[in-house]
Amino acid sequence: MTDIFREVDEMMRRERAEAFWQKNKIPLIAAVVAIIAMTGLFSAYSHWDQGVREAQTKILIDSIEKPDFTTKAADIAAEMRPGLRGITLLTAAGTLQDQNKIPEALELYAQAAADESLPMDLRGLATLMSVRLDTAMTAEEKTKRLEGIYKDNGNPWGAYARLEAALIAASAEDFKQAQDHLTVIQETRGLPDTLYEKASALDHVYRLKAQTQKENAPEESEGEKG
Repeated sequence: MTDIFREVDEMMRRERAEAFWQKNKIPLIAAVVAIIAMTGLFSAYSHWDQGVREAQTKILIDSIEKPDFTTKAADIAAEMRPGLRGITLLTAAGTLQDQNKIPEALELYAQAAADESLPMDLRGLATLMSVRLDTAMTAEEKTKRLEGIYKDNGNPWGAYARLEAALIAASAEDFKQAQDHLTVIQETRGLPDTLYEKASALDHVYRLKAQTQKENAPEESEGEKG
């Protein structure tokens, strides 16, 4: 008796499955075809994208070895994907900097810093280098640009930007502000040891200067206190 019920149950399930297939076979087949097509397109795109990256990387490597690389860097970068475009501009700017061609280097650093399509780390480095090299930029302008880096969570140049900001603040004899930046650096985990050492050494120097500044400050008169 149990076997009969089992056979009837299996027959009903097959009938329901067949009915479902007959009713929905066209959309089901279309969905399967679409999935296969999308998989193929994604694979083709990945293959094409990898080819483009490899070709552009080769162009960059070949260009770096040519004597006119720095003069053509902006034009070469214009044809590159964002990551390679940033690397092209920074490499050329660094070469010009080594050659003591600071205005030309600054032009390329500025171009990279202003390009919002570049990865955050490349754009941050370009901004940091611009601040370090541009003597025409005011301390206020430099501080504002550095602030954009160290307040950008996850930016790998944040601690370096704070170190630069500390130097700028100290040059204006604002040792309290300088020490605040250095404290953040010293409390941040995972930074290079050399950065901790610089921050610690500068913090010690600025602490002494702040104490001297306080000792040499003119005392307030009774009228001023009132």
